[in-house]
Amino acid sequence: MNEEHRTALTQSIDDISQNLDFAAMLPYLRAKGILSQGQVEDLQSPSRQSTRNMQLVDCIIQAGPTGFTEFINALNKNGKTYLAEMILRRVPSATGQQNVARQVHVGSGRKLSAKALTKNVSQFYAKMAPTEVTGHLQSAEIITGHEAQQIFVERVSFQQNILLVGMVQQRGPKALEVFAKALEETLQGHLADLLYEE
Repeated sequence: MNEEHRTALTQSIDDISQNLDFAAMLPYLRAKGILSQGQVEDLQSPSRQSTRNMQLVDCIIQAGPTGFTEFINALNKNGKTYLAEMILRRVPSATGQQNVARQVHVGSGRKLSAKALTKNVSQFYAKMAPTEVTGHLQSAEIITGHEAQQIFVERVSFQQNILLVGMVQQRGPKALEVFAKALEETLQGHLADLLYEE
C-alpha cells in the first residue's frame, strides 16, 4: 500500500471506527484474500465494535498493494459509499477521487489495444506509479519474481516504467488485460483509459 492510501485511512480512522459495519465487511475481504482466516478470528475477539473496526483498518494497511482498493470496494458493496468517498477525498491525487465510482471496470464494452499503449507510451513512462502495478503483474504471473526485481533495482520511476511497459508489450493480450486491471485497482484509471481504442 502506498503512503497516500495509508495516510487517507489513518486520517479517517475515527469515522471508520464509529460507522463501519464490521461483520458485513469480513466475507468480501476474506474472499478477496485481503484477510486470512486467522486474522478474521483475531478481529472477532474484541467486544467493542469500534475496537474491531480500528484493528480491521490496521490489517488493511498491512495487506499489500490491493488492500486499499478492495477495502473501498467492500465499503461500496455494503452500502457505505459515503465512507468510501470520504476516504478517497483524503487521497491527495485527483485520480483517487474520480475512481470511487469506477470500481475496476476493465472492459466496459471497450476494446484494449496494444497500439493504444504504443501511441501513449510516453505518458506511461512519465506518469505511472510502478510499484503496485508490478506487484499485480507478478501475482498474475505476467512477470516473474526475477523480472520484478530487475524493475525495482532501477531507482527512478521513469526507468522502472520503461522496463515494465516493455515487458507488458512483449507478453500479448492477456498481459495487456492484467495491466489495465492493475492500473484501475491502483487508482490510475486515467492511464488505464489510454489503453482502449478510441
